Amino acid sequence: ARGSSLDTAIRGNIPVVVTTYNSISNRLGKLPPNAFDMLILDEAHKLRNLHGNKKPPLVATRFKTAMSNRVFKYMLMLTATPIQNKIWDIYSLIDCLTAAKGHVNPLGEPKEFQVNYLRSSNGRELQPEKKEQFRNIMSQYMRRTRRADAKLLFPTRSVELFRVAPTRLDRRIQELVAEHISGLNGLIQSSLGVAMMSSPAAVLKQFRNMSEKDGQWLQVVTEIESLLGSVRELTGKQ
Repeated sequence: ARGSSLDTAIRGNIPVVVTTYNSISNRLGKLPPNAFDMLILDEAHKLRNLHGNKKPPLVATRFKTAMSNRVFKYMLMLTATPIQNKIWDIYSLIDCLTAAKGHVNPLGEPKEFQVNYLRSSNGRELQPEKKEQFRNIMSQYMRRTRRADAKLLFPTRSVELFRVAPTRLDRRIQELVAEHISGLNGLIQSSLGVAMMSSPAAVLKQFRNMSEKDGQWLQVVTEIESLLGSVRELTGKQ
C-alpha cells in the first residue's frame, strides 16, 4: 500500500495492509495505540541496527517507537539472517520484541549488555561464561525453523542453459563499461557489473547516478540514451 490507500488504512478502513518499511515508517507516528491487531515484519533484520552504532537508522527508530507505544497488539518478526555482523544485531531485535510486549529487556540496557555479555569491543563475540545464559534468553523470544522442520515439499529445480548471441546494443554497452571500469573504485565496479547482468537500462541508471556527482559521465549517459532510443525506434517499444 502507498499514498492515499495507506492513509485510508491508517484511518481504520482497511483491515489488512501490505507495505514496505520505508513507505510506512513516516506514518507510524500517526497510528494510535492498538491501531492494528498484529504486525508481521518480513526481513526483520532491517531493524538490526538500533544499537551498537553511533546513529541508528531512522526507519528502525520509528518502528521501535511504534512498538513502545503499543500500536500493534501482537507482533511476529521473520528473518533468515538475524545476525549479520555483530551480536548487537540480535540485541536490537530482542529490544524491539520486548518493547512490543511492554517488557524490560532481559539483556539489560545497552551499556549493561555491552559490559555483561560482550567479550570484544567490536561486538562480535560473547563472553564464554555468558553464552548459555544468552541462549536461554534467546529461546524465550526466537524460534529457529529449518526447511526440514517445516516439512515443505519443494519441486526439483531443473536448470537449462541457453546461449544467446549479444546484440549490437549489448556489445556496445560492454565496450563502454570496459573502457571506463578500470579507473573506478571497487564498489562502483561491482554496481556496474550487477547492472550489466540486469539490462542496458540498469547500466544507464548507474551512469546517470555517477553523472550527478561527476559531469565527466554525461557523455556516456548521452551515448547509452541514444543507443536505447535507436532500439526503441526499431522495435516500436516505448
